[in-house]
Amino acid sequence: MSASTNEVRAGFVVSVAKERSQDGEPNVYTATQIPTVNSLPEGSPAIIESDPDFEFPFGPIKGFGYFDTNTLEAGVRLEVFGAHILNLFGNLKDGIVGKFDLFLAKGEVRLYLKNGNEIWVHVDVKVLFDGTFKDDVKILKF
Repeated sequence: MSASTNEVRAGFVVSVAKERSQDGEPNVYTATQIPTVNSLPEGSPAIIESDPDFEFPFGPIKGFGYFDTNTLEAGVRLEVFGAHILNLFGNLKDGIVGKFDLFLAKGEVRLYLKNGNEIWVHVDVKVLFDGTFKDDVKILKF
C-alpha cells in the first residue's frame, strides 16, 4: 500500500449536551448524531438542472452522487456506518473506486458504466461483526 499523502478527519458529527443534575447526582452527558451534509462541490447550473442525482444504500455503505450525462463525469460522497469517509470523482467509463480500511469494516466500492447507459456499483465489504457484503447492483438507467 502506498504511503498516505493526506489525512482526512472522518467520523460522526455529534452535539453533546450536559443534563441538569442536583447535588449528589452524577453528571450525565448525551451525544446526539447530527446528519451529515453533502460535501461534494456542485456541478455547473446546466448539470444541476438536467442530470439526475443518485443514491445507493447497501449494507453498511451509503453513497450519494451526481453525474453529467454528456461527459459521464461523476462525484460521489461515500458513507460507512453513517460516517462520511470519502469524496470520489472521476469518469464512469473508466470506473471510480473508493477503498477503505477502518477498525470495523474494510473493502471497496466501485462505480462503473454498463451497457452504455446504466450506472452500476460493485460493493465488496467485510464487516468485523456482521460478515461480508458483496454484490453488483444497478443504480440507475439514463
